Amino acid sequence: MISKASLNQRIKFIVMSMFIFCGALLLSPSYVVFAQSPNQPDFRLPLPPGKDWVLSVETGKNTNACSGGVGGRFYGGGYDCAHSGRSKYSLDIVDRNLQDGELTGVADVDILAAAAGTVVTVRRGPGNTTGFGNYVVINHGNGYTSFYAHLKDDSIPAAISESSSVQRGDKIGVMGTTGNSTGIHIHFEVRYNGQGALESSTLDQLQVEGRRMVDYLVGSTSAPNYFRSTNTPACSNGSSENFRNPATGGAPVHPNGTLIKTANNGAVYLIQNGQRRWISSPEVLRALYQNGGFDFKDVITIAADHEFRQS
Repeated sequence: MISKASLNQRIKFIVMSMFIFCGALLLSPSYVVFAQSPNQPDFRLPLPPGKDWVLSVETGKNTNACSGGVGGRFYGGGYDCAHSGRSKYSLDIVDRNLQDGELTGVADVDILAAAAGTVVTVRRGPGNTTGFGNYVVINHGNGYTSFYAHLKDDSIPAAISESSSVQRGDKIGVMGTTGNSTGIHIHFEVRYNGQGALESSTLDQLQVEGRRMVDYLVGSTSAPNYFRSTNTPACSNGSSENFRNPATGGAPVHPNGTLIKTANNGAVYLIQNGQRRWISSPEVLRALYQNGGFDFKDVITIAADHEFRQS
């Protein structure tokens, strides 16, 4: 028979065990809710859409393999120590995708603006044999800039120049291996207020394609991890022809995230999951995007026959 003192001890043990277990759950990363960075751009991978691309180097993580204590894990083993400091929040992606296979020596891969913004730096070759090689930097506002490095010689379009405006999905070059590079890839990097590691509290929450940048993880060369690009151009007034249905030649198709209205109807709709959602007021829109990024000033007027689904 269990004594009263022994029973009390068992109850105390059970209660303490539950407390420790619940505390562990609360501290576990799987149970932490991450807020999106304030007013961050709607970043997409800077690659042709509808393809699943191979990630070769992650964002910088703590490691003893680099003298500075931070580096990006490489899918071939080891670490890229350049993914540290201001360049901590970088992804390297190679010219291989699930649909087309290895593209080296087969086809060029266009590099696309990850979000709309203003070009602030352009470095064209040939002759850029160090660092980023040929590269482009875009200022997206609210403190965010993106870098596109190691671009192929003579691949940056003439229209991409300092102070020029770009839209998401605009071609800014071709994947290459210029500068300090050992193979064809794109080095895609984001900074906040000109910094990387020093702005970790913000950049740890940075999302690309709806996934935190720090959660893009490599596999191995024999079993790589693939990540899909949905980098279709964003709609703007007068741009509807860019979205004409290629299969039928019919009415333009508008991508998810577009705010639209027709000329003969003042109702505003948000294209969401391939369907139109009525937005009755600016307050409704702000409730959906509490961290900003959209407002009624972004509404475009379309023709009445336009399709509302995503291509």
